[in-house]
Amino acid sequence: MTRIKPPPPGVYTNIPAHEYHAWDLPSQSSLKNILPPGTPQDYKHQQENPKLETADMILGHGIHSHILDDVPIEKFTIAPWKTACKAYHAFAGEHEGKHIILEGQDEKLREMRKAFDEHYFAPSLRKAADHIEVSIVFEYAGLLMKARLDLCISKSGVVADLKKTTEGGGHEDSFSGAVTEYGYHIQAATYMQAATHIPDFVPEQFYFVTLEDGGTFKVNCLLMDDFDMQLGRGQLLKAIDIYKDCTDTGIWSGYSTDRVQTARLRGWRRQKLITELDQYLTDIGVPAVDPDDQEFS
Repeated sequence: MTRIKPPPPGVYTNIPAHEYHAWDLPSQSSLKNILPPGTPQDYKHQQENPKLETADMILGHGIHSHILDDVPIEKFTIAPWKTACKAYHAFAGEHEGKHIILEGQDEKLREMRKAFDEHYFAPSLRKAADHIEVSIVFEYAGLLMKARLDLCISKSGVVADLKKTTEGGGHEDSFSGAVTEYGYHIQAATYMQAATHIPDFVPEQFYFVTLEDGGTFKVNCLLMDDFDMQLGRGQLLKAIDIYKDCTDTGIWSGYSTDRVQTARLRGWRRQKLITELDQYLTDIGVPAVDPDDQEFS
């Protein structure tokens, strides 16, 4: 992907997705790569070596086009491959700007759209939205950034984002794990901040609309927790500080190079093993283990 000069700060509609992604600006999705377990070195590498589209990403773009932009299936170009192979990427490069999906994904899109339209709440978000796939260039904490918001409803201050998941991934418990793993709370916080730049828009609530890509193609709507969004905002500010320091110094470091770090069990797993070992030692009449004792015997 060739990066291009972004437009000045503002709110832009009708910007094709491929053009938005080419704007040479950091976004929340790229900045998250700076935060642990990522490093500034990872961020720099991924900016210089952007990932090729995967089959999941292609389907995700298709969902946005079909459900948000209401592009009919008949208007999609169906590539004659089932995977995002080298030949597909050459094909996509020759058809830039087209709505392209892989073989078989048209049927999935039909099922997912049907499930979306039959959901008790999701269609009302789409119907009430007065800003759809809006691209925003804005400054936050002294850094010029970009964001692309799926759905915004001025009347209620709702911002919503569509998320494709695997079967069962839209369940509250499963998706909470995805929030943690992929930093969706950071995304929500960033988008709520970006939405403040939409004229006459006061962001109040953030929803994720999940669409499962298999099984019965279930749809779910999940309201993002306000406190967790505050945590996400704090992580975003931390990422911005690291990014600005790296751009100022020109140093994009990896892991620590000035000290040896400690490897250890994490959280609940460590405590569980301590409890089990304490019980075992009690049973055989040996003093319980002290987690602060670093001596082995």
